[in-house]
Amino acid sequence: MRDHAIFAALWAALTAAGLWVVERLLLPALPVAAAAEAETIDHSFALLARWSVPVAAFVFVMLAFAAVRFRARDPEGEESPVATRDNRWFSWSWLVLTAALNVYFILGPGVGGLQKLAQGSDQAALVVRVHATQWSFTFEYPQYGVTVKDQLVLPVGQRVRFEVTSDDVIHSFWVPAFRMKTDAVPGTTRVIYVTPNRRISTEIDPTARVQCAELCGVGHAQMRALLNVVDADQFQEWLVAEASGGDTGAGH
Repeated sequence: MRDHAIFAALWAALTAAGLWVVERLLLPALPVAAAAEAETIDHSFALLARWSVPVAAFVFVMLAFAAVRFRARDPEGEESPVATRDNRWFSWSWLVLTAALNVYFILGPGVGGLQKLAQGSDQAALVVRVHATQWSFTFEYPQYGVTVKDQLVLPVGQRVRFEVTSDDVIHSFWVPAFRMKTDAVPGTTRVIYVTPNRRISTEIDPTARVQCAELCGVGHAQMRALLNVVDADQFQEWLVAEASGGDTGAGH
């Protein structure tokens, strides 16, 4: 019983320390979430991070405790080790518990999260065609006849359909604030849907940007674009200004 108490105390202490790191250091360090999809993904990530702490702590404490508590105290002695039986109750309990957790993660954050991300995919109010090329992004708004380079302007609260392709090599269209990413492949159009739900600007928060996340040559690290999520009225003003060659400031 003494061994059990020591093990439980160590497990509880390591679990508490790990959860403190997750809650105070890991989760607050995530980029700002500026889309409905980002909230879904962050929820799944936080759930997995929190549950992984007690499981990992149990494994680490078990290994360390067994190595110290049951180490050979007289390695040069001739005493034979005592045969022990395996603990079938513990083995089956561990198997059932970890299997149940895996099934829950697959059906909950996994399947459930993907279904939530796919909701309303045929109801996009805005289409943006993304052309990646070494080493810049071009954004085309076909509904309005507007094309801009290295700045993505979106209206808050409207679902957006991104049609992503590449004009040369494989790139990746990644917006950290949306938690969404897809490869830009020559000759292929990849589609993702995003619903921005927060006004945000690269000038205010550098993590609010478009970034290539696929090594694509010597200029890969500088392959970025500005991101601005604005009110619907500002977005319409920006479209009119871009179509006429002017500037309302929405894209800056």
